[in-house]
Amino acid sequence: MLTLLRRFTLLYLPLALGLSIVLVLLARFDEHTRVAQLASSEARHVGVARERTEKDFESAEGDIRIIVEMDELRQYVDSGDALHRQGMEEFFLLLSRGRQHYSQIRYLDASGQEVIRVDYIDGMPVAVPHDELQNKSQHEYFSDTMQLARNEIYVSPLDLNIEHGLVEIPYRPVIRFATPVFDSAGRRQGVVVLNYIADEMLQHFRLAMQGSESVGGMLLNREGFWLSSPNREDEWGFMLDRPERTFGHAYPEAWRTISKADVGTLRTEQGLFAYATARPLLIDEHAFMGSVVQGVSDGKKQSAAGYHWKVVSFVPQSVISSGAFYHRTSGQILTIAAYLLLALAVFIIVLVVSRHKKAEQALKEMALLPEMAPGPVMRVDRDGTVCLANTASNDLYGMDKVEGMSIFKAIPGLAGEEFAEMFGPDEKIMQVETKLGAAHYFFVLRSEPLRKYVFVYGADISPIKLLEDQVRQAQKMEVVGQLAGGIAHDFNTLLGVILGYSEMLRDGLPEGGVSRQNVDAILQAGKRAKSLVKQLMDFSRLGTSKQEPVQLALLLKETIRLLRHSLPEKLTVQQDIQVNTGEIQANATQIGQVIMNLCMNAAGAMDDGEGLLQVSLKESRVDDRMATVQHVQPGSFLQLSIADNGCGMDSEIMQHLFEPFFTTKGVGKRTGLGLAVVHGIVKGHGGFVFVESEPGKGSSFHVYLPKSRGAKS
Repeated sequence: MLTLLRRFTLLYLPLALGLSIVLVLLARFDEHTRVAQLASSEARHVGVARERTEKDFESAEGDIRIIVEMDELRQYVDSGDALHRQGMEEFFLLLSRGRQHYSQIRYLDASGQEVIRVDYIDGMPVAVPHDELQNKSQHEYFSDTMQLARNEIYVSPLDLNIEHGLVEIPYRPVIRFATPVFDSAGRRQGVVVLNYIADEMLQHFRLAMQGSESVGGMLLNREGFWLSSPNREDEWGFMLDRPERTFGHAYPEAWRTISKADVGTLRTEQGLFAYATARPLLIDEHAFMGSVVQGVSDGKKQSAAGYHWKVVSFVPQSVISSGAFYHRTSGQILTIAAYLLLALAVFIIVLVVSRHKKAEQALKEMALLPEMAPGPVMRVDRDGTVCLANTASNDLYGMDKVEGMSIFKAIPGLAGEEFAEMFGPDEKIMQVETKLGAAHYFFVLRSEPLRKYVFVYGADISPIKLLEDQVRQAQKMEVVGQLAGGIAHDFNTLLGVILGYSEMLRDGLPEGGVSRQNVDAILQAGKRAKSLVKQLMDFSRLGTSKQEPVQLALLLKETIRLLRHSLPEKLTVQQDIQVNTGEIQANATQIGQVIMNLCMNAAGAMDDGEGLLQVSLKESRVDDRMATVQHVQPGSFLQLSIADNGCGMDSEIMQHLFEPFFTTKGVGKRTGLGLAVVHGIVKGHGGFVFVESEPGKGSSFHVYLPKSRGAKS
């Protein structure tokens, strides 16, 4: 009996010890799973509450931008006319009635005096009488806003409204949006202030947090004071002289992490915290691209990214423990059943299989990495033969399988000696830039640690090359334009003197005399020089003239009618002009010059003035890709096309087509400024010129000009 008991004990104790370890691990795993699920659920609630909170301020930022850009306000600050003031007051009343979440809408002049003020009281907007308007020059929001630049917005902290030096009862949470107002001369003439009532935003926040396992959602400012709390006594401590009523005071360990991180979950001895950072000024980054939104707090400016609140969910440890594995009936039953040896064996098998599957999945994911690369990835052996390649490599070279291809054929600019050095004792990296068809590619070759293979990574850099060419061309045109303007101004002064004295000298000479004929020759050369100087000055002043709505179809027809007498008689003009194409914002004289220059250029490209000149106008859509290449805004454009069947141009000529003084004609026949002026005028109107040409097949110039925003298609 003793022997049997000893054997039982020797066998049972290690099995019991092993099973106890397994149960402890199982309990921890269960707790980890429950906490992970709980954290995921709370994180979703926190994320929804954050998004809802951020969304509520979108209208306020839009409204204040609309107000400061209104012509009515600008005319008032320029003239002080009471009619414009009345118009702004009526707009404030209309905006207050429509939005219903601004307690005050105000315009303060440069001295801080309220000029217009509309209060929202008991569900109705009320214009404050002139004798009740106050001077706010001593308030921090006024002085800080007056220091901002155009388009910058002051945003105050979320706090309680104060009337006559006391917190208003019942509490009214507000946020003040303010921005400076400039007159036509660019001088600051005051500020526009919106007092945003945050009650609705806080209600949206509380509704978004309903359904979570937490004790309730919390909204904190950057100092950790409660803006919204399950315990209303904790709220607004910084306004009610309760400095100890902060999240950091109640949960110091959690606050140290939450205050420094943007989003996440945190487990402490007190419980589970899920948190996210709400940045109400970054609601839609694309909507405010190019504008600077700034908030001011404690007298210091902070960027839109720095103006933030913390959305926090808290699940106490007692709630987490109540659902623990060993507190549930099912868990207790499983604990008893787990003492069977089979349960231990099954658990070990499951653990091994699980680890094996994870390792297998990791290997598969590593094998997929090259396929995920957007460019070619290849592995090359010592002989220079590609032995492994991804799908992008096959697509680049138009082959079903690149394996077996020579790397020197794949990368034409690769030197054999340098490639051989990649298999030397030291790890090396080599860079090669080459052209494959019409595309420019950049390859990086790197030797692997065992020096058996070289890995090749490639990227298409054609867009970068195109952008570099465009930047160089733009810089060249700018420098030439400045030079041309300076030279033309000085020459114009000299030519004025020469022509004036020549005319005086001519009038004093008898007709028919040799001296008078000589002076006539001087005058004729001077006038030609003055015409050239005028073109130079036009080129240097492109884009500075006044623009107004223009019906391009009517202007095109009128210009062709006037120009027809200047074109060769043998030239056939074919027109395809869509009439209802809308308006463009343009200078009619300059656009007419574009049409005449292109038509005369097309006529000059046809031998003996005989050929076909095609003029067309239609509406066209410029997509994001073309807009990026041409540096314009995407949208609706009018496409003016002028084509000829003349001699055409090769790529070398087209590279210099719009450069000033470049011409393919003989010396003295053309100035070389016509197409440069065309390019400058079109660019000054926010458009671009696209040219198609082949030697012997003629040329087509396509001018794209943006439609006016108010124009109908």
